[in-house]
Amino acid sequence: MSSQMMTVKQAASLLNLSSKTIYRAIESGDLSHHTFGRAIRISRDDLQTFANKNKKGGVFSVPNSI
Repeated sequence: MSSQMMTVKQAASLLNLSSKTIYRAIESGDLSHHTFGRAIRISRDDLQTFANKNKKGGVFSVPNSI
């Protein structure tokens, strides 16, 4: 797996959103994710796709650091 995985909290922090907003995006199908038992993980690529889909004009780049 070449894409770094992160928690919901880390994804929310990178996009300056609340964890609740990330959970809503997952539940609505707007944000792809992986579930391992009860743990939810989001790949950097999926987060980038989600951010670009919801960006008004231009392209958003997810920072490299978590």
